[in-house]
Amino acid sequence: DGSFDRVLSALVLEHVPDVEAFLRELARVTRADGRIVVTAMHPAMFLRGVSARFRDQGTGEFLRPRSYAMQLSDYVMAALTAHLRIVALVERAPDDALAARVPRAAKYVGWPMLFVMTLERA
Repeated sequence: DGSFDRVLSALVLEHVPDVEAFLRELARVTRADGRIVVTAMHPAMFLRGVSARFRDQGTGEFLRPRSYAMQLSDYVMAALTAHLRIVALVERAPDDALAARVPRAAKYVGWPMLFVMTLERA
């Protein structure tokens, strides 16, 4: 309990069935003066039919881990109910510069793809 100054959860939250319990566990292992940073696929991506997928390097097969479509407010309420304080909530969308470097991102320019929540124990 309270072992870590900083805790990072990157692109996991949308795959967790009980977000509140997950966030409570992050709070439990974070020091009282620590910070938690959570990133996740923005719920707007589910509206476009997009979900995480990965290519198995051995077989070349695409794998889709189970995802749970939630609204941004669901994540906010889960954090608050888990007795966390939201320090920052940022939504990120690709811009033209990213689309120039990564052409497959062009169809998402201006559409939120990712959100980042910075949290503290309340």
